[in-house]
Amino acid sequence: CISNLQKLSIQRNQINKDAADMLAIAILSNTKLKELYLGFNNLSTGVVKIARALQNLSTLNLLDINNNNATEIVANELAAAIYSNRLELRKLWLANNKLKSSVSVIVKPLNKMSSLTEINLIGNCIPEEAADDIAAAIDSNHLLEDVRLSYNFLMTIGITNIAHSLSKLSTLKLLYISDNRIDDRAADVIANVILNNHHLNELDLSDNLFRMGGVPIAKALRSISTLTTLDFSSNGLTDHVAEDLASAIASNSSLKSIGIMNNYFTSNGMIPIMKAISNLKGITFLNVFNNHFTEDAVESLSSVILHNLGLQELYIGKNNLHKRNLDILKALKGSTKLKKINLRDNGLSELHAESLASSFSSKTFRIVRLRQQ
Repeated sequence: CISNLQKLSIQRNQINKDAADMLAIAILSNTKLKELYLGFNNLSTGVVKIARALQNLSTLNLLDINNNNATEIVANELAAAIYSNRLELRKLWLANNKLKSSVSVIVKPLNKMSSLTEINLIGNCIPEEAADDIAAAIDSNHLLEDVRLSYNFLMTIGITNIAHSLSKLSTLKLLYISDNRIDDRAADVIANVILNNHHLNELDLSDNLFRMGGVPIAKALRSISTLTTLDFSSNGLTDHVAEDLASAIASNSSLKSIGIMNNYFTSNGMIPIMKAISNLKGITFLNVFNNHFTEDAVESLSSVILHNLGLQELYIGKNNLHKRNLDILKALKGSTKLKKINLRDNGLSELHAESLASSFSSKTFRIVRLRQQ
């Protein structure tokens, strides 16, 4: 039996709770284990036995139980395991389970720590009531770099409380808070988080309701220059946000991925945004699907394509481009790295589709035609 493992990885193996006893024995036999990767399985209640075994360790640096169908039943034992490893634990990944309000129990031992750098609680149906405990955990861990809270029910008040704690950090590099039903009342405190974290690389605010709250957030983004990923999709943003958003994009020349789909930008708003993007040179992903811009924005959109030759994915469907599609197709002919494109519901004719087909591989064209139909 191996007894000197420091890393154990059994990800994506379809293991279920029946394997928990064997995993627990393996953990107990390796008391110097530092990294445990169990993500993307179906351990469910088996996490209880694994957590009990982890309580005998004090060396764990990384714990990955992402995507395991774990429920509130595991909370007490998991909290005890975290407490036992509080001096060494740096990364805690619990995404896409069903932990709900039990997250309050799980994160309380984090108050006894100060060295956590990553916490991933995406997709756990966490209610607003758990926000105070998450905020307290953040307060204790001033080295946090990576905080992922998307796809929960933390709401405006909950995220506001968490953001107050995040604004005390200066180390944050990644923040995901998409799809939490946040509205513009939280905008100012989120802006403060950005202003105090000058090394922020990735920011996902998508699928919320910021609307005019996009203005203070965009203004805050002008103060940093390190962003590589920005997703502001599905937030009810209008042209009133456009100038500040364009300035924010211009300030972050390192941007590679921009998502602003499902908003209300007309050509008046989209043109300054596109002009800012065309100066970046390094964009690989751009999603402006389902806005309200028309043919007037095509010239600036074509400029983005021509100046970003590394573009790999482009989503511009469900706008009103009509006859100007051909101008986009001409610009696209120089994009040798393009893998996916969505032009759906833009009035693309069969003739234009054939022109596009002649410019790209058959694989890419199948994607285009599928999205057109």
